[in-house]
Amino acid sequence: MTQRSGAHDLVELLERAPGPRSIYFDRLLGDDGLKEFLHSLTNAYLGGARYGEVAWGLNFRAMYSRLDELVSNLDRAFRELEPQAGRRLYVPKALRSYVLDENKFFTEEDVTDNGMAIFGQLD
Repeated sequence: MTQRSGAHDLVELLERAPGPRSIYFDRLLGDDGLKEFLHSLTNAYLGGARYGEVAWGLNFRAMYSRLDELVSNLDRAFRELEPQAGRRLYVPKALRSYVLDENKFFTEEDVTDNGMAIFGQLD
């Protein structure tokens, strides 16, 4: 059974995004695999079964890679719509090695431990 709430349903939020909107949203919504991945993330967030329980036997490395790709593309889309945003993503130092481990989309230069980086401050 699927648990969803309009305020937290990632697919619904992307579908209702007011213009201007990134072309990546349309690509994301047109990819059934990514769309189902977003539904699973929504269900996990809303307290349903954790993603690993929903898709038992899942290749977690593939899941992390897909999540890295998703974050990378959504970050790029955000920066297209908000050109004043900083260039780097905030990742606390304690999580940096975990986030960057085998990440094909982000490198050390793409992240910062400065929480104000999204605003372009001290980026």
